[in-house]
Amino acid sequence: MNSTAFDTLAAARELEAAGIERRHADAIAAITRRAAAADRETQATKADIAGLDARLAGLTQATKADIAGLDARLAGLTQATKADIAGLDARLAGLEARIYRALWIQGAGIVAIVGGFIAIAAALRLFGA
Repeated sequence: MNSTAFDTLAAARELEAAGIERRHADAIAAITRRAAAADRETQATKADIAGLDARLAGLTQATKADIAGLDARLAGLTQATKADIAGLDARLAGLEARIYRALWIQGAGIVAIVGGFIAIAAALRLFGA
């Protein structure tokens, strides 16, 4: 940005030389100077931009660190979840084995009861009841 000041006297004299009355030329030059000053106050300087760049770089590094931390936490949670699932799989396998054993025992009991009824029926037939 060019930081040279606006020369109101030179502008007023130039306007006067172009045929504008001195009081009008002075007023136009003063208004132009105020507008240029206000414009300079709102413009960012190279230092302003460099400061923002530095802040942005810091925020970028902080964000990257936050993401890395979240990645690490997520990896830990993933491992914990896998361990929990493996534990559940083992418990389900044990439960499945107990259910099959109970079904075999029940089946054997049913076979024994049916066999007992058949034996009783055969004995009743044999002894003529």
